[in-house]
Amino acid sequence: NLTVMMFGMTGSGKSSLGNLIAGKEVFVASDDTSSVTNQDSIMRYAADDGSLVLLDTIGLGDTEISQEVVIESIRDVAVSAPCGIDVIIFVLRFGRITDDTIARMIYLTDFLWGRECLPNLYTVVTGASRLLKKRAEASVWIEQQAQSNWRFKHIY
Repeated sequence: NLTVMMFGMTGSGKSSLGNLIAGKEVFVASDDTSSVTNQDSIMRYAADDGSLVLLDTIGLGDTEISQEVVIESIRDVAVSAPCGIDVIIFVLRFGRITDDTIARMIYLTDFLWGRECLPNLYTVVTGASRLLKKRAEASVWIEQQAQSNWRFKHIY
């Protein structure tokens, strides 16, 4: 059994990634200009054979919900995993990586799990399909981000 939790900024593609991993549409995903994942959304998917549980979360920086409520919601989703979380995925949209985005990720991981979560924390960059078949270019992009953004380097 593998429990995977996805978190990141609003609009980063968490729900779409969850649908991709599940192999079917289980989470509501949209290109709308406002958030679609909210406190009433389905945030949990369990595979029929019990091999996988996916946990979706409200996006950090949501304009409709206070950050305190967002963080509480993410915490509640995390504690809903009876056997804990095996993989934590920080979903990041390709493009400008702001200090605010990285600072929120660091705060949340420290607040919820502490530094001991780092071996199980992965970053998935969405919206970068042009790099999908160009591994060398993708590696260069990652290295450039680590050199130019000390917070990105901190998590890299």
